[in-house]
Amino acid sequence: MKSLLLSVTALAAVACGGSDPAPTPIPLAPAIVVRITDPTEGAVVGLTTIQVTGTYAPADLTDDVWLFVFPALAPGRGWHQSGNAPAGLPAERGGPPQSYDLAVFTAPANSATTAALRQYLTDWSRTGDFIGLTQSQIDALSGLVERHRVRIRR
Repeated sequence: MKSLLLSVTALAAVACGGSDPAPTPIPLAPAIVVRITDPTEGAVVGLTTIQVTGTYAPADLTDDVWLFVFPALAPGRGWHQSGNAPAGLPAERGGPPQSYDLAVFTAPANSATTAALRQYLTDWSRTGDFIGLTQSQIDALSGLVERHRVRIRR
């Protein structure tokens, strides 16, 4: 995606009786778009651990991207996922076959929200026990914005 830069110079000239005012470009921040591309909506996956891939824009996105898993058998609770599972950070534990919502969120890098999510992961990794975050805990993380969601079945 390219950034969009608009100018209101032409409209301002009409408002100023035809004289040319100084240009006043209004830069617009590019919209953040994050999509899960695999697995797709309704996919049936046979593995306990699945690789989730996706796309994002703008290309210079500075926000952190977080993946949450919401199992149907644990309504109102979500487990955020590590972007670095091979380094030993936890991933969602396997459970009985069921539907899962995979939801991708963004949060400003170096924000209190990102720090809180990293702390949850650190505590989970250290104790080996993480009961997930309730919807109200997720909602309380200001700056955390849901960007896309798909439902899969395992």
